[in-house]
Amino acid sequence: MTVKAVDDHRIEGERVYAISHSAQSADARFDHAAIKNVKVTVFDNDKPEVIVAGSGDSNTLLEGDATTQITDTYTVRLGKPVTSGTVTVSLDFDTAQLSLASADPRFNAGTRSITFDSTNWSAPVELRMTADRGRQGGRHQVQSIRHTADAGYGARRSTLTFVGRRRRIVLHHQRAAVGFVE
Repeated sequence: MTVKAVDDHRIEGERVYAISHSAQSADARFDHAAIKNVKVTVFDNDKPEVIVAGSGDSNTLLEGDATTQITDTYTVRLGKPVTSGTVTVSLDFDTAQLSLASADPRFNAGTRSITFDSTNWSAPVELRMTADRGRQGGRHQVQSIRHTADAGYGARRSTLTFVGRRRRIVLHHQRAAVGFVE
């Protein structure tokens, strides 16, 4: 079975739908068998937005050394095709607390930016997050990653909460953005 969203040229943004199924069969083993719903997220290709998505339902970062450290990933892509030139997404965050890296050549670590064009606007760029070892002691602090795009694409904010000397950050998904909370 293939399910495809209709390209309706209306600006609707991200939506979530549940697809339900039912079974009818002459074979009693399959007649009215329970079938789970499938949740589908539709990303609108008419809305100029930066789409930030975590790598799972609960992502975790843990400050530490090569043995104890936990890193995690998230992705960034655009919601609408680039019609001319490029769109640059700038990433603003406290580099003393967090580092980002990517093997994708569209990510520029020096300028902390991602560049999209008409050939790759919908292909996600995967970023690896690392909580850098700081000297914050037991202080509680909040950090954020701001994703700002030029060409009218707007901004998305992701919030990181660091707790204690060994910071543990859990990434949870929100409709408006990806949020990072303790």
